This record gives sequence, structure tokens and C-alpha cells, in this order.
Amino acid sequence: LGLFIPADHGKAFHRDFPTSGYEGCHAEMVGLFKGDSVALITWRDADSVFRLRSVTDDCPVAGAKQALLPGLELSPKTATFDIRLLGRATLGELAQAYRAVASEKGYLVPWKEKCAELSRRESLFGASNFKLWTCLNRRMNEESTEEESVEVKWTFDQAAKIAEHLKNDLEIDRMLFILGGWTNGGYDCRHPDNMPAAPECGGNEALADCARRVAQLGYTLCLHDNYQDMYRDAPSWSEDWLMKDRAGNIRKGGRWLGGRAYLTCSKKALELAQRPQNLPEVKKVVDPGAYFIDTTFAVGLQECFHPQHPLTRDDDMHWKQELSRYARSQFGIFGSECGREWAIPCADFFEGLSGVSGRHYHNADLLDQLGADPLPIFEMIYHDCIQIYGKYGYNAEQAADYVLHHLLVARPLNYHKIPSGLYWQATQDDDSLPVEVGVASFEPMDSNRFRIRYRWKVEKPIADSWR
Repeated sequence: LGLFIPADHGKAFHRDFPTSGYEGCHAEMVGLFKGDSVALITWRDADSVFRLRSVTDDCPVAGAKQALLPGLELSPKTATFDIRLLGRATLGELAQAYRAVASEKGYLVPWKEKCAELSRRESLFGASNFKLWTCLNRRMNEESTEEESVEVKWTFDQAAKIAEHLKNDLEIDRMLFILGGWTNGGYDCRHPDNMPAAPECGGNEALADCARRVAQLGYTLCLHDNYQDMYRDAPSWSEDWLMKDRAGNIRKGGRWLGGRAYLTCSKKALELAQRPQNLPEVKKVVDPGAYFIDTTFAVGLQECFHPQHPLTRDDDMHWKQELSRYARSQFGIFGSECGREWAIPCADFFEGLSGVSGRHYHNADLLDQLGADPLPIFEMIYHDCIQIYGKYGYNAEQAADYVLHHLLVARPLNYHKIPSGLYWQATQDDDSLPVEVGVASFEPMDSNRFRIRYRWKVEKPIADSWR
């Protein structure tokens, strides 16, 4: 969301922040403060890299023990950037100045416009992010040829019962209720061939029933999918869909539950999602209220050198936007991992931008390395445009800083660490029950402000008694 890096912390470093890179510049801007004056630096180029160097030895500033030396590397196609001198300005005024720039770029699309297009997008306001990872947890070997383990953590009927528990017992009014591992083969397996829904969890009929029951609660059911990763055991596997590097090799992705993933070209990813057996079939059979396509906004923009579908980073951005628009046109509400400003016009929520695993950044040591403090500058710019969540599970009993930070910014929490099965029915001897916190109500005050009333409810045996 942002970093405030002072010039008096005594730490030496040299770090690059690529445009749209993971923990890079998620907005094309930097604010420079010196004395009482502020400069806003902006650019419009997917290939640009902001570089920051902190010097403590042989400091070039007379009498100083440390100096921050900023730089901006521009690509040959865009040899310009803008400097706006704001004079005496606060952080809020810096964000306000960039809002005008973001509007010129077309990134500033407020909720007023999004909800006028589809009123039920208001269901995200004040809604917690509750995610079942993963209904079908099936691990394959590196080559995706042999099954190493398989576990059904929740059937689709159990998923619906969990939603009913959250609504009826915990009285949580608003919820973005996300299912992962509903796809054929399980979580991160056999992509992009996701239908029919995992038979181990109940299949198409049970998933459709789950969707109806969740919707009846007033919650938004969201299905987790992926069109960037492709696995060798997918029925539609072909290197023709994949990105290639400069040497002509197909690009490898991470090693996930489905085995080794390979990166789909974003232009081809849209074609895959549009096939009748993919998103149109999910719409027809399940009709969820929202859709989540993993990694779309998280992974830095890529180049593809496949001779049949070459892409620049700008092209990659374009086709990821088109994939998002298509999914949004099918289901009405769309989100993806992490978040970038160029995704705001085609998305309604980001997952992972406000924290990772109960901490501010994926890189747990980032703040210490830079001598920095977390600063929600992204939200200060786009507070009225996008719902922002954290991602991954965390130990609720060790997350005071994470929770309080969310409270101070009036930001709903994410709950991604959920025990298997109908966990609240476990015995008092089972200490795996999580602390559950619910947002009880959301109250709009005017077009730019809102109030969240929090209700706290604990479901954990403590000292042999229920609190």
C-alpha cells in the first residue's frame, strides 16, 4: 500500500521498485519530501523502474550522516516523466494531487460509477473476506503425473453450512465468501480446465446448491480460479498457449499443489476463459455472485516472445485488463490477487494489498531493511474506488498490529486460516478453533465517508472454559 522511508534511520541499501512489480510501484508515482516542500514524481510506462539508494558512508550531503538518492529508469519508448512541485503539503495533499493525475490516466473510477452500473457491488462495503482454502487439497508431483496426497477439507455442503454459521450464529452481516479448490482436480490443479466441479466435494449440483444457500444469506459467493498457470495434466495442455522467453523457452511458474506450473500468455488466457467449458459453463451451472482469477494483478507485467502471440509489458497489462473485464461482465463483481492501479477500472476488490500472512508485506524484513514505516498511500488515493483486503492465514492471537492497523484505517479483515470441516462443533479439547471477528454493520455517512461498527466474538477454549 505504501512506504514512508525517512533519511535519518542510518540504514544503507539499494533497492529497485519496478512499475507493477511485486512490492514495487503499484501506482506510477513517488512523493519526495525535503524540509517543508514536496515534489510529486509521476510517469506512464510499464517498463520504468524507480530506484532508491541510501548512502551512509561517504555521504554526498555536507554534514549529513545519511542521504537518500532517488532515480527513475525509463524505457526508450517513454523518455519523459513529470515533476509537480506542491510546496508545503501533507501526505493527504500529496495523495490528492495524484488523484488528478490518476483521473487523467483513466484509473480513478469511483464506487459511485461502479455501483451505478451494478448496485449489488455495494455488498462489498464493510464486508469481511472469508476464504476456504482449499475444498479439495490434492498434491501432484513436479511433472503432474502422480498424485502424492489428497484431502477433502470441506464438501460444498459443509461450505454452505459454514456460511450459515457465520450469518446465524456469529451475526456477521456482510461477507465476501470465497471458495478455493472447487475446481476439477482440486486447488491449483489441471488449470485451465476447471469444470465439472470437484466430484470429491459434491460435484456441480452440490456447488450450485451451495451458491444458492450462500446468496440467500445476503453474502457474496466468489469462486477462486486461475488462467495464468497451466499444468501438464490439463486436458487442454499445449505449449501454444504459453509464454516464451527471448531464447524461445516456455516460461516456468511456481511449484504448486498441481505440480510445476507454466505461464499462459495473457492474450491466450482470455481465449481460454472464454471457451464454452470455462467461464460460460461456470455461469450456467453455478452462477456465483463474484469471481476471483488468481495472480492476474500480482505477478509483475511480463513480456512474451512466442512468435504467434508476442507481447510487450503494456500488451500484457491490456490483456489482463480484458480478462478482468470479461470475468466481470459474466459475474458482476471481480477481484484478483494483490492489486495495481491499472486494474481499478476493471475490478471491485484486491486481495493481498493490505497485508500478507498477518504482516504488512510479503517480505517480512522489508520495513527493517529500508528503515521504513507502512503508509496507506494507495488507499489515500483510491479510497473511494476499490475494496482492499489482505491475504493468507495468520495466527489471530499474534496479529494485534495487523488487526489494529486495519481498524485504524477502517478496513475489513481477511480470514483465510480456517480448520477443516464444521470446526465450531469441535470439542473443548480441540484448540485449533480460530478467534473469529465479525463486522456487524456498515453505515454510509456521505459519498466519501463511512462508519464500520465492529462486533468481536471469540470461539476458542481458553483455560478449560469458553469465553
